[in-house]
Amino acid sequence: MKKTLITPIIAICLMAFTGCTEANELANDATNSFNNLKDGVTDVKENVDNTVNTVKDGVNTVKETAENVGNTVNKVNDATKSVSDLTNNE
Repeated sequence: MKKTLITPIIAICLMAFTGCTEANELANDATNSFNNLKDGVTDVKENVDNTVNTVKDGVNTVKETAENVGNTVNKVNDATKSVSDLTNNE
């Protein structure tokens, strides 16, 4: 009777061990997939941050250019007024 019980118990233990091994492999695969996803999200966030910073830099450049154009227009207006004043004084 002992031999007939030992063989099924060993078989059940081997099946359980195989099941645990497969479950462990699946858990490792899931962990690797999660880590890859996390890395991908981090990359996307960095790309978005870089894009936002590039856009901000572009906006600042446009503002500076607009200010420079405004200053140039003011100088041209001042020069025009000076020439007009000189012309009117003669």
